[in-house]
Amino acid sequence: MPSTPDPELIDEDNPEWIAEDMEQAKKFSELPEEHQRVLKAIMEENAAKKKVAVPLSREVVEKMQSTGEGWELRVEEAVRQWLARQNRRRRAS
Repeated sequence: MPSTPDPELIDEDNPEWIAEDMEQAKKFSELPEEHQRVLKAIMEENAAKKKVAVPLSREVVEKMQSTGEGWELRVEEAVRQWLARQNRRRRAS
């Protein structure tokens, strides 16, 4: 008897690929050159980043997520601004 999938693990925005999806998939080299350039730039940008786990309060995470798509970038920008302030304070003292 097949098991029922865990609803917590179902991603409606990114469903599991089926044979038809695989047949329609293209190799990277088959994509238009502009798409290849964009994807390469994204991959290079992501490669320059280091994933870390930082425990934040639920309140902070929920408020940042409520700002919509790209909230992680806004967290990074907030950290960059804080670092810049700290750097200015060090130079001023």
